[in-house]
Amino acid sequence: MKNTKGMSEIVVTLILILLAIVVVGVVWVVVSRVVNNGSQQINYNSMCLGSQAEITSAVCTKDGTSCNVTVRRTSGSDPIAGVRVVFDSADGSSQTSDIALVSGNWTTLQSVTKPVTFIPVLTSNVTKVEAAIQFTKTDGSTYTCGQGVTTYDQVRLV
Repeated sequence: MKNTKGMSEIVVTLILILLAIVVVGVVWVVVSRVVNNGSQQINYNSMCLGSQAEITSAVCTKDGTSCNVTVRRTSGSDPIAGVRVVFDSADGSSQTSDIALVSGNWTTLQSVTKPVTFIPVLTSNVTKVEAAIQFTKTDGSTYTCGQGVTTYDQVRLV
């Protein structure tokens, strides 16, 4: 008769070691994803703090169908994807439009004028325009800055 008691203890020890390695691997993957996502968020926030834009002109139609918006980059050197513009009307309604300004880098103090058509048409005159810079994330999606939102309330109606 063979004595297999010693062999079963070795097998159990090996299984426990392999299980511990698998657990460490799973924990490592989860922690590294959380740290990586947090560092990317910090990177985008610092880009937002360093990049600013202002609306220098907003000319909108009285019938609420469109606006021409001029935006000027006032600081920053990071390449931006565009600007998110929010149009507020007299009746409290609003409409958001993402404007891709230029391909490549938009230099400091460069101004860009873009037409925006409202679909659906706003029911009353535009009274205020807000703008926030957008960056392209590493996954191709767009990150809109929460800081540095500029407001323009001298909208001209034509």
